[in-house]
Amino acid sequence: MNVPLTPLRCLRHAEEQFPHKTAVVCDDRRFTYKEFAERAGRLGGALRGLGVEKGDRVAFLSSNCHRLLEAYYGVLEAGAVLLPLNIRLAPKELAYILNDAEAKVVFFESQFLPAVEAVRREALSVESFVLLDAEPQAEWVEDGNYEDLLAGAEVH
Repeated sequence: MNVPLTPLRCLRHAEEQFPHKTAVVCDDRRFTYKEFAERAGRLGGALRGLGVEKGDRVAFLSSNCHRLLEAYYGVLEAGAVLLPLNIRLAPKELAYILNDAEAKVVFFESQFLPAVEAVRREALSVESFVLLDAEPQAEWVEDGNYEDLLAGAEVH
């Protein structure tokens, strides 16, 4: 029997085979395969809680960090499509991509707040903006940040 090795199957296999081995190192944070898989699953659950449905696009404007890596799995857990955004694009280019892809949610790092602020009114399909690394300080950003979202979600 030939079973395709999807990214999620690969993660589940690593979680089963190496639950206590280090999977991710990001600055001073470390996650085992078990922890990483749980965080990805929680992201999937959190996205469902935000109203993300199968086939919806979820954008991430983030530097390379554990949160972006979790997105490559967690967004799939929710049945959605990941839309990683290039951090070097101008706001006008970001707005075009968000509209063309019809992104429903945008996760972003606080360093990109000015760019997101510049495009948020033009990104007509976006229903939720979530800060990855800081507490929200604008009324148009979801209450709580990425870690708060994960903490309140069930594993999908």
